[in-house]
Amino acid sequence: RYVYILKAEGRHKEALKAAEELLEVDPQHSQVRLLEAQLLSTAGRYDAALESLAIVEGVRHDRAALLRERSRARIGLRQWDEAITDLSELLRRTPKNSELLEMRARAYENSQQWMLAIADWTQIGLQDNQNQKAMLRRAQAFLELGETAPAIRDLSALVAFAPSNREAVEILIGTYMKLGQQDRVAALLQDLQAKENAAPWLLYLQAELAQREDQPENAIRYLDQLISIQPFNAAAVTMRGTLYRDLEQLEPAIKDFNRALGLKGDSAQVYFERSLAYSAAGNDRYAMMDLSRALKLSPYHVQARIARAHLLRRMGEDKAAAADLQRALQAEPEMPEAHFVMASMAFEKKEYKKALDSYRMLPEHAWTDSDLLWKRCQCHLELKQFADAVIDLNLLIEQQPDSISYRFERARLLEVTGELQPAMDDLSTLLNQEPAHESALMLRGRIFHRTGSFQAAVKDLSNIPDSSDRYAEAIYRRGLAWHQLGQTQSALKDLTAARKLEPENADFVYAQGNVYAGTGNIAQAISEYQRATELNPELSSAWYNYGNMLYSRNEFQQAIECWTKTIDLEPGQFRAFNNRAAAHVELKHYAAAVKDYRMTLELNPGFARACDNFAWLLATVDDPELRDPQEAISLAKKACELTEFKTWSHLSTLAACYAESGNYQQARSWVTKAQEIAPQNQRQQLGRLVQLYESELGRERQAKVPVHSIK
Repeated sequence: RYVYILKAEGRHKEALKAAEELLEVDPQHSQVRLLEAQLLSTAGRYDAALESLAIVEGVRHDRAALLRERSRARIGLRQWDEAITDLSELLRRTPKNSELLEMRARAYENSQQWMLAIADWTQIGLQDNQNQKAMLRRAQAFLELGETAPAIRDLSALVAFAPSNREAVEILIGTYMKLGQQDRVAALLQDLQAKENAAPWLLYLQAELAQREDQPENAIRYLDQLISIQPFNAAAVTMRGTLYRDLEQLEPAIKDFNRALGLKGDSAQVYFERSLAYSAAGNDRYAMMDLSRALKLSPYHVQARIARAHLLRRMGEDKAAAADLQRALQAEPEMPEAHFVMASMAFEKKEYKKALDSYRMLPEHAWTDSDLLWKRCQCHLELKQFADAVIDLNLLIEQQPDSISYRFERARLLEVTGELQPAMDDLSTLLNQEPAHESALMLRGRIFHRTGSFQAAVKDLSNIPDSSDRYAEAIYRRGLAWHQLGQTQSALKDLTAARKLEPENADFVYAQGNVYAGTGNIAQAISEYQRATELNPELSSAWYNYGNMLYSRNEFQQAIECWTKTIDLEPGQFRAFNNRAAAHVELKHYAAAVKDYRMTLELNPGFARACDNFAWLLATVDDPELRDPQEAISLAKKACELTEFKTWSHLSTLAACYAESGNYQQARSWVTKAQEIAPQNQRQQLGRLVQLYESELGRERQAKVPVHSIK
């Protein structure tokens, strides 16, 4: 009895202590156990309540009382199915018990069994047709199922019966708005105004709706009417202040916020709203004071944190701004605005990876902002993430199809990644819009050159005027195209003109060297390559071709030095290794040659010329430690396979390798095949080799004169 009295008086802690003392004396006392379970559930200790009830479950007791308490505890633990089982057993005993029906209906809702919840709410309504809660909850369950028609019927009936039921009115209006039935909203509000006679809650609701519909003046009118009825309504005064602020009527806005603070005292939200008004008025000092007050009252006010971060950034306090943003993200890790500001700060500091990490947290709809999307694209560009940059540019061009800059940037990236045709398509579209776009003409001319359309390259590059800052580059590239077309004089003319404009440009000098090399003017080519390497000692291609020219003049040691420089600058240049090996052979540096040939084939196992040259060396070299006819045969076979047995000189090398190994039958067979496909001027010599191999007279390695060709 004492426990009951304490419980009835709301002295739950004392009641629980008294119950525990009684249970120490009689642990099986079912009534005290039930009382203890009730008290434990009231204290939110649902697990303990279930444990207490389990002790007396097998003892004779009031099962209905046990089921009731157990269902309460299970609901507290969100054990919906178990709670439904207990409540269903109770309802079989008392099927019309509205309290139990409501408990089960809520359990059904939480387990998303909406039809069963509707059945229970319907049963409650049949027993009490004025039960507003049952009508409202059933309507909400219908909405969860997407059944708007029965939901609207229930809500309309409820609002007709209880027009002051604000929750029902708001849900009904929200449903109409989602369906686009604004006329029914207007009719409902008109009907409610007649019934409620300017009720304050209705005026506030109308103000909210007007604000949502972007009708701030109408919203203010409703709030003026409300405040005239309830001058101390702080929520209405605050809302009117926000509307004035959004209309940039900052003086009345601040006045309303001051009034709201006077009505309700310190309020984090009102301080926050007023700070935005001060900030809009350019009063950063007062804005900062209000934001700091708001955060002192509510440290987890995320919007205030972000607003203060914006303000701190404007004041140049990036470190403090970042600290506020981190605090905001601790409270709401996916807060888009915080990630946006973090990204902006990182972008401005050129911390592009950090910026991208923050950009990834922004919602999909954020990327309809072209400026924001372009910043993300720039991050990808700076990090050389070209595929992602192209994706961003695709989106930008979808948003702004006529943008010249976005289309050119995409074309540039597509050219870099080797997608030449899509790049050409973009450039052609761009040049249709702006025919004199110099960068587009230059890029398209370069792509034409890459794809072998040299005449088209000349045409595009010729459209760049001599007044352009890029004219020197244009005529340089046109000179390259003329060279490919065999127009040597035009090529030299353009390249000479380009050099006059930029005499220190090593690329221009190098290109002119190539033209001279192509005409057989070795001395002039060497002079140009030498000059190019002086202007740019890191121009590996100039060193490479310089070496080629020196080799052609039998200046083997100097050629080796040039190719060594090439390899230092470009360690993967397999042709330089091959050519250096050939020069070493000429100087009888056979060990060095073997080493270079092996490196050539390590870098490019499919280089047939190196296989052929190396095979000849291994088959014919005088040094017994290096000579290896069997490996020579293997390499010679590979050279033939790589060229599909269609290169006579490779077949001749294979024959020589067999001869050096003593297999004259194979030697004769392969040299015969070489003779069949060789040029006419080589067939006589090959014929003599056939005779030699047939008579097994090739032991002095007269198979052929060694030729270690270079390219």
